[in-house]
Amino acid sequence: MPTGAKLGYGSLFKRGNGASPEVFTTVVEMHDVPDFGSEAALVEVTNFDSPSSTREYISGLLDGIQFTVAGNTRLDSQTQLDMILDHNNKTLRNFQIHLTSPQGIWSFAALVLGWKISVPVAGAQQITFTLKVSGTLVRAGN
Repeated sequence: MPTGAKLGYGSLFKRGNGASPEVFTTVVEMHDVPDFGSEAALVEVTNFDSPSSTREYISGLLDGIQFTVAGNTRLDSQTQLDMILDHNNKTLRNFQIHLTSPQGIWSFAALVLGWKISVPVAGAQQITFTLKVSGTLVRAGN
């Protein structure tokens, strides 16, 4: 059976404007979202009756992970400047990651915890934004 794998090419990282209805604009020239998702805390519930002197655990609260989004530096673009403003103003913002069809759209609220620019002598200038998800990641079909 042939693979169903998809390239990341064509995916989009979008920032909401906070209006009602909310409009999402693509942050220009982003090219890498290494990891995003959710994790659950591990809660130990070992007690006097735990079998065979072993620890027991349950799954705790879900927590959207902290992740980075990287791209070519384009500070002539309002979309990248708005990301920096979100960081400076500590704004909780809605975002979307549009994966290539038919993988869907992931929507979530996040804080921009930081940003940094890399200036290699023989390579493209890169900007990286660090985001922390607040609340639930929701997937919708394309």
